[in-house]
Amino acid sequence: MMMTTEWSNIGVKEGGNNNKEIKYLKFEEGTTIIRLLDEAPVSYYSHWITTANKGKGVGIACTGKGCPVCKVIAEERKLKVPYNKMTYSKPIKHMINVLVKKINGKDVNEVMLLEAGNGIFGSIKDQMTLLTTMGYEPDLTAIDLIINRTGKGFGDTKYSVICNPATVKPLTEEEKALEKYDLFKVKPDLDNGQVIDLIAGKSLDEVCGNAEETEDSQPELDLSGNLPF
Repeated sequence: MMMTTEWSNIGVKEGGNNNKEIKYLKFEEGTTIIRLLDEAPVSYYSHWITTANKGKGVGIACTGKGCPVCKVIAEERKLKVPYNKMTYSKPIKHMINVLVKKINGKDVNEVMLLEAGNGIFGSIKDQMTLLTTMGYEPDLTAIDLIINRTGKGFGDTKYSVICNPATVKPLTEEEKALEKYDLFKVKPDLDNGQVIDLIAGKSLDEVCGNAEETEDSQPELDLSGNLPF
């Protein structure tokens, strides 16, 4: 499984779980105020396997070298299958720990996982450039971000991201001590044999009990929920 941590991954084109339940940030219509708790997101290529879990589907991180899903994508590209008719896709996704301060004016103050594609993360990255032009260091852990969602459906939903200069303040010692998710353990580290089992219809629970380290499992190197990427 190939995952990297740096802001330079934002905008890149297609190319074991935590012990506690993961709380993903799902944006409600309206305004959400957050503070990033990591200096950079973890990025990975994602596959949605529609046949997994007896047809209910499941999202996984690309295994890298020898990935069975990538092999299907490569073969279909050779056959010039239209993008919207391809069996699989390979979007890049990003994950980062955030402190959710308020949702529509209501205090939350809870650590959640923000997982999304280049859309929202690209807008967040743009705020780093804005901070530089304003004379601030481009450290987004030191400023609140205001994310506004308009629309309810996939077709009419839009997001805007702005930073609030009035809140420029480094993370407090208490905020630094907050328990965060291990971003490198959010997605199960599958081998290629397990991916083949998922394609055959098995669930993650069924395949994760038989993980074996193989040469092929070593990499060469939605969008989550309601995010319209």
